[in-house]
Parts: sequence; C-alpha cells; structure tokens
Amino acid sequence: MDKQQKKNIQLLSLLLVLLAFTTAAILYTPGKPEGSSIKKDRFSIENPQEAISRVELKGAQIQNTLVKQNGQWVVNNTFPMDRGMQQVFMALMGRVEVQRPITGALLEEARQTLQDTGIHVQIYGQNELVEEFIAGGDPLTVTSYFMQDNEVFTVHLPGYQSYVAGMFEVNENDWRERTILNLPWQEFEKVVLATPDNDSLVFQYDNEAFRLNGMAYDTAKVMQYVSSLSYLYVDKYVNEDDSLLAAYQSTEPLAQLKIEGLDPNKAAHLSLYPQRNPDARWMVGRLANGQWVLLEAKRAASYIQNKAYFSK
Repeated sequence: MDKQQKKNIQLLSLLLVLLAFTTAAILYTPGKPEGSSIKKDRFSIENPQEAISRVELKGAQIQNTLVKQNGQWVVNNTFPMDRGMQQVFMALMGRVEVQRPITGALLEEARQTLQDTGIHVQIYGQNELVEEFIAGGDPLTVTSYFMQDNEVFTVHLPGYQSYVAGMFEVNENDWRERTILNLPWQEFEKVVLATPDNDSLVFQYDNEAFRLNGMAYDTAKVMQYVSSLSYLYVDKYVNEDDSLLAAYQSTEPLAQLKIEGLDPNKAAHLSLYPQRNPDARWMVGRLANGQWVLLEAKRAASYIQNKAYFSK
C-alpha cells in the first residue's frame, strides 16, 4: 500500500468518526474537567456553520481556499465543495479540543516539524480573522498538533482516536463535489449508451416512462437501469499528470454514457475505460470537460449494458 493510499484510508477514518460525532454531539456535550487549567476549547469555534465564511489552507504542497459564496461553498473559486466534507470540517471546528501543551525537549522538535511540514490555517468570519494556527502531526501515531503564538498543543476529538490534522492536509481534488448529476429520472429527456462497435442504446422518455429504441425490450429492466442514473457521482478526481493515466491517454473508451435533461443545463457525459486489471478496485472515467475520474468498479460496470441484457 503506497503512502497516498494510507493517507486516504486515514482521512476516510477521520471522516467516518466525524460524521458519527456530529450526530452524537447533539446528545452529548462534555464538561470541562474540574481543576483543569487547560483551555480545552482554545481552537473550537461556536456555531461554525454560521460563524465561518472563508478558510485559507497553505502548506508546502497545499494551497486551498474554501469560500462561502451566495450560500454555497466553493473550492479555490472554481469548484463546488463536497457537502459531506463541508459538514465534517464544520463538525471538527466545533468540537476539537486541546489535550495538553507540549513542553520541554519535545517542544522545539514539534515547532520545527510544524514549521517544515505543517498547514497554515486561517479561518475568517464575515469581515475578520476568527482563528489562526498551524496544523500537523504524525498520522502513524495518530497524533495531531496545533501551534499558535509559538505554543504547541496536542489536539483531538474527545472519545475518539483520529488524525485530526489530516482534515487540513486534504488536496484540492478531495474537497470537490463528487456528484455529477442529481436529477430524478422523470426529468430525463434521453439517455444514450454508446460503445466502440456502434451498438448504441437510446432510451427516450415517452408518456411517463422510457422506451428503448429499435428493439423489443424488458420494461422493468429499462426503468431499473434509467432510474439508477438519477444520482451519478465519481469517487475521486485524478489530475492529468497522474501516472495512473499513462495507459489510458491513447485508449478508446469502453463506453460513453450521455444523459440529457428536459432542462438543457442539466446533463452528464461520462466516458468509461476498460480495466487493466479485472480485480482492480476502480474504473477510470472521463467527464465532458476532460476531467479524469475514478469510479468504484462494480458500480461503474453496472452502467455498461448491451442489447441482450434488455431484450424481452
């Protein structure tokens, strides 16, 4: 397992913890331990969904800006932000707690680590800076540090073991909204599934149902297939220079899926490419704008059907 895969698994673990924590937080609010001199809520923000309007994340390999524009969050002034990531980030900022300050010989080492590899975090309200710190740590030991005013603290989500700093280390692609179409099938006008051998299937909306042009077909299978396309999403965006794509740059797609809505502005075009390894977890795809993506292989394969599958 390579370094990026490990990092993705650690981030996924954090996301699952935070989603569970968001629900649990409604029912439980931990009190401050009696006699404690540590300000545990030093970095947490009250009502973060309302209080936060912009987040700046800057590091050696990270340059991300998350901004709330007209009620919608946007990544680097270009991409809609994934709603799940937004909820997780706000949950973290509302519940993160200081465990303890770092002192003695470890303090200088922690400072240096954060200065070299940490993420400079700036969180803004409507017109002012609300919170600022440097985040980092060690994902292998699940230890997260926040540094502020040259003081370093270990931080955590109380009751859970998770790499909190990983939230700030997310790259641009993983902040982006992964949904490429969210439209009831009743608002589809046409679905076209094209393959290299020109054995295209055209599903046309007609009288509150879909018909498959040019053949006798199983109505139940047609409707089941079309309805499965109502919520179309990708699992990961991939940059053009990723080594994973080297074998696909000159490869013809295995299939092209085009969905046209009754509203011309609501449409999707997804090309799917043959798997190099039949046991691979992902199938490579490409959107109409040229963006390369990964989809869970089993789900992506279900989008590719032939005439025999639908025949009556």
